[in-house]
Amino acid sequence: MRFAPTRRMIVLATSIGGVTVLVGLAFLFLSFIPPRQESVLAAREIVLREELQTLRRAISDYKRVRGQYPRSLEALVQQQLIVGVPIDPITNSDRTWTFHGTTDNPAIVNIHSGSTRLGRNGTAYSTW
Repeated sequence: MRFAPTRRMIVLATSIGGVTVLVGLAFLFLSFIPPRQESVLAAREIVLREELQTLRRAISDYKRVRGQYPRSLEALVQQQLIVGVPIDPITNSDRTWTFHGTTDNPAIVNIHSGSTRLGRNGTAYSTW
């Protein structure tokens, strides 16, 4: 006696095969998401380091030329030491930079990111 599959059995087998392929594709797709997010964060950290270096150099140049530290980032723009106030790549804002002065001088002596998050190296962005 020969076994003949019914139409229902064929549809069921095709459906199971299709679902298996979709699950496999979803798994492959999802396995590539974390590395991309990691690379985006790494790129933002590189930009943050470059922006901090540029701003600190501009603050130093301002001090050398003017004999005092700037009171705002806009002063650096006015003196044409930077083109514009950069955007903090971690907070996506140009208003979140934190400034550090001395107790007798409220001017900008040093600058940091205003983010409260930790970097990939485990240190807070606000300490970079």
